[in-house]
Amino acid sequence: MVNNLTISQGMLILDEAFSKTRKIMQGYPGVKFTAEEYQRYYECVYLLCVQRTSSENARILYERYQNGLEECINSLILPALEDKNGAPLLTELMLKWSGYQVFARWLSRFFEYLDRFYVPRVEGFRLLDLAVKCFDDLVNARLNTKIVTAAISLINQDRSGEQVDRSLLKNVVEYFLAARSVGGTCYHNFRMALLADAAAYYSQIASNGLLYDSCDDYMRKAEWCLTQENEKTSHYLDQYTQASLLEVLPKLAEKKQAEHYGQSTDYQDMLSKCEGLNLGDRASRSGVEDCLAALVLDRS
Repeated sequence: MVNNLTISQGMLILDEAFSKTRKIMQGYPGVKFTAEEYQRYYECVYLLCVQRTSSENARILYERYQNGLEECINSLILPALEDKNGAPLLTELMLKWSGYQVFARWLSRFFEYLDRFYVPRVEGFRLLDLAVKCFDDLVNARLNTKIVTAAISLINQDRSGEQVDRSLLKNVVEYFLAARSVGGTCYHNFRMALLADAAAYYSQIASNGLLYDSCDDYMRKAEWCLTQENEKTSHYLDQYTQASLLEVLPKLAEKKQAEHYGQSTDYQDMLSKCEGLNLGDRASRSGVEDCLAALVLDRS
């Protein structure tokens, strides 16, 4: 390749790379890059970056890379997602996210010199991080509510004993975490919605249980719920979110018992005594039961 390559000539060469990468993402049979093509596209970016006008060229190349990502999302990904809801939406989202990652990895290899030459100077996003940010900016900005609602719905089905695709949920949560790494808010939105939904779900169970169950039976049911929640969510939630979710149950059990027996003055004391309730700690569970039983006796 000639050393005096112009930016317009380079863009024509790179258009070939974008076009072929899109075909690979779409699953066209037999489409792949040869070693010669890889060298041609990498060399194109390299030569444009080492010329006297390299600073301006690098900016143009960086913008071309970003525009290529956004064109892919707008033309191939969003149209496939916008008419879907629930589990089908999550399934299609993960399918498109997986293909998009392949698309971005190939392009980042051709534009790799920008990560070394341009990105550190302008303190911009590295190429693969930029790919995640573009996806988050365009997909979540339009579909975040639907995606979070679909994920919560699937978790509720799992909680109710229905058969769900837990690997799908795990992949969705990992996608949320990837978006969070570049400043996306979908993970935070999902986590807040999950905790609120779990609190409402177990609040209803707690209210019903207090009408019919003894203190011991009530706490055994709370322990069973905690065990089930831990086992199910361990398949797809990250540790931080799972730990926050499991805190909802004992806190809710304590609060509902306090409300039921009218012990408003003893509520905070009871919380401090019961805060050790956690899965697998028999001693702490026994302490909670003793503390609640004592409050009941005091009330009577």
